[in-house]
Amino acid sequence: MKPTTITWTCPHCERDTPVTVHPYVPAKTWGSPERCYPAESARIEPDECSNCEHPIDVGNALEQADEQEADAHAARANGLADRRRDERL
Repeated sequence: MKPTTITWTCPHCERDTPVTVHPYVPAKTWGSPERCYPAESARIEPDECSNCEHPIDVGNALEQADEQEADAHAARANGLADRRRDERL
């Protein structure tokens, strides 16, 4: 998954903050040394509400990004199915 931007609504002040979610990247430990790299932890930017500085829950932000990605994937699949159906008509 590529970095995704979500809109996070703060439960403390109820304001929206755009949050970029960087997913976990597993390490690559095989192959030539110049193509190997360490794992990268999932992270978010920013990590607190832009209005009240309340911390943003990383787990919830990751879930929201996953749901947004799944919705986008489903929309692309539905669009492809619609185009194929229209081509047959």
